[in-house]
Formats: sequence, C-alpha cells, structure tokens
Amino acid sequence: DVAISTRLLRMANSASFTRGECVTSLEDAFTWLGVSQVYRVACITVSTQLYGQNLPVYGISSDRLLANSIASAVGMEILAKKINLDSKAAYTIGLLHNLGRILLQRLAFQLEIPAGAGDLSDIHAVMRWERETFGCTYTEVGSSILALWGVNPLFGNVIYSQYDDDSSMDPQVRQWSALLHLTTTLIATTDYGLGVSSDTWPISESMFITAGLPAMDIPQISEEITATAKLLCEQSGLVISGTNTHSR
Repeated sequence: DVAISTRLLRMANSASFTRGECVTSLEDAFTWLGVSQVYRVACITVSTQLYGQNLPVYGISSDRLLANSIASAVGMEILAKKINLDSKAAYTIGLLHNLGRILLQRLAFQLEIPAGAGDLSDIHAVMRWERETFGCTYTEVGSSILALWGVNPLFGNVIYSQYDDDSSMDPQVRQWSALLHLTTTLIATTDYGLGVSSDTWPISESMFITAGLPAMDIPQISEEITATAKLLCEQSGLVISGTNTHSR
C-alpha cells in the first residue's frame, strides 16, 4: 500500500528514529522501526480512510473523529501496558470504538435525518435517541461490524459493553470495557474529546479497580495521552492539533 509505505519511510526518517542515514527501503524501515511502530502506522493509515467523513447528525467533523480515535488508541495502549495487557489489542479497540457511528450516519443520510439531531451532550441520551431512531446503538452496530469482519470476538464484546458496569459480565470483557470507558472519559476532558461522550462514568476508584489499574494523576495521564497521540501523528505524516487533523 503506497500510503502505508510512505508513512513508514517518513517515520523511519523522522528525528525520533533517524540514525544519521536516509532510509530508502521498506526493509530498512521495518528493521529500524520494529513491529509495534509498523502496526501503529498501518492502523492509522486505514483509519484515515475509514474515518474520512463528517458525522453531521452528531455534529462531529471527520478531523475530530479521526483525532479522537487515534487518541483513544494511544490511551488504551498506554493504560494496557501499565497492567501487562495486550497493547496491540488495546490500540486496535481504541481505534475502532467509533466505528458504529459511521454506519448510523449513513443511515441518517438515507432517512433524511437533520444535522445535529444526535448532537446531545449526555451519552445516555444519545444512545436512547439512536435506539429510538435506528433501532440500535452505535456500540451494537460497531460490535456487529467487527463480528462480520471476523475480528477477535473480544474487540466487539468490549465495544458493545463499554458503557456497562455489570458485575455478572465476563471478567475479561468487564476489565477491558472499563479500560475503554476510562480512556474515553480521560480523553473527553481534552481537546480530542467528542461532545457526545462528555457524560460518561465519573472517574472513580471503582473504575480503576475494575480496569485493574492503580489510582493515577488524571491531568498527568491525560497530558501523556494527548502528547503521545500528537507525536505519533506527526511522525507518521498526519498533522494533529486539537481537533484539526489532516494528511501531510
């Protein structure tokens, strides 16, 4: 893929990875960057295509959607590493958690639903509106799409359950769902948040316990997530500044 190849070469020659020589081949780029960075770049490239549309029914621009998805991926990865969970799985879940909103927007176009109809500050109100309007929520749609794609079932189950706090849930899914909810709650306090996600679980000790995380300095971890997301995008050829994101 030309876009992926270009971004890999750009990252390999960035100030963070250069070794004083110009990297001109993909083989050298793979060697210099390592599997984790290659995976990140490939996922970001796919996401720029996947999230390249505005969501007027929610009042969300494509730039904001992409920025939020990348920040969520980075946030999941950072938190997962702190408790030795699979960081690549965490990164992927964070990147894909907005997937269902894209399909619901397409349905909104077909049903001629006016822009802003789902632009509500309370996520629970948004999901009630989605169910009344479409018969399902964006979390259910996202989970179903991943199932159709044959993706690891854990990913869809976590996205489906990201707003649930059911103690009878499968312990693994419950932990990952709490991790995702904690991540999106942290990001909601930054420039990369989505208005529709402003009202999530309050960040509490029980959320950290469910996710298996120690208590953290909230402003510090939020700053780490946004700084890492910005650096990753710059290295891979995206300019991300608050909610303004575009390919370079």
